[in-house]
Amino acid sequence: VQSIRAYCRGSMEKNLLNLSTIGAFGGRGMGQTCGVADPSQWMRMFGIDIDSRDTTELMETARSIRTQDLQRARARLQPLFSQPIPSGDLADRSIRLYLALKKILARESWDFYTIQSFPGLGDAYTATCFAQSLMLNDRIGTSTLSDFNTALTVKLLTDLSPEPVYYGDLQHIDKAKREIKIIGDGACPPALGSQLGPAKFAEHGIPTEGDAGGISVDLVCKPGEGVLARLGRSAGHFEMVITRCSIVTPPADTLKQRRLECGIPFWPHAFVTAHCDMDALVEAWSNEYAFLGYGAHLYDDLIAFCQQTGVRPIAL
Repeated sequence: VQSIRAYCRGSMEKNLLNLSTIGAFGGRGMGQTCGVADPSQWMRMFGIDIDSRDTTELMETARSIRTQDLQRARARLQPLFSQPIPSGDLADRSIRLYLALKKILARESWDFYTIQSFPGLGDAYTATCFAQSLMLNDRIGTSTLSDFNTALTVKLLTDLSPEPVYYGDLQHIDKAKREIKIIGDGACPPALGSQLGPAKFAEHGIPTEGDAGGISVDLVCKPGEGVLARLGRSAGHFEMVITRCSIVTPPADTLKQRRLECGIPFWPHAFVTAHCDMDALVEAWSNEYAFLGYGAHLYDDLIAFCQQTGVRPIAL
């Protein structure tokens, strides 16, 4: 028995040296059961360990950011946007949260992370959308609401694409035109802004997502070719929905009206044409979010990932 225990302990220590780690700040938001993770399954299939921290530590770290570090961050981030970063405490808290996330991830050696966002942090300190936008722009995999499947999808697309990843709500599906509008709640990497809709600022003013407020990103995603993809589980087994898509920008004279269609025109928009059977896409999709990766090569790369890991590909 002792020799078996020693063998298992040695094997575990060897395996742990090769593990990646995802960090979780806080618990689940909105009761999202579609994003929960089985730690042993993640370790076995993907070689990923799951660690966690309370959001209290994140807030304390954000509040402790030095004024000179905050000012340096403002200067570094300004070229990403087409207008001046707002002044005042609302924007400062949003930037401080971003710096705190970077600091804790570096200290803990986490490869990517997920965050509860609300309730809690969005009420007690600031909305997370601006910080999430910048982390995505820095090519760090992340998700909100402690949705682990979202985080792994974003991490995978980020590692495989030369561009940052946008994930937002899967909204306004026009089956006849095969058009999908992806409209996130203020979180989108500013590098994806187009000439028609460069990265600007809005205030995060959705009461159901926290009373503390915060700044958010306003843009229209640039055109290109890519994929929509989503990693999820069905009856405990991983599957990934994958389809090719084109990202387009509407004619300039229609853009204002197109953005008004969702009721929240200041949130980031991506206008996407999906190259698949729309009924099959809707039937297979397992989450509120759409995941947009730039690069036509991603379609074959994601299928290869599924084959390597035992995930069932749903290639449309």
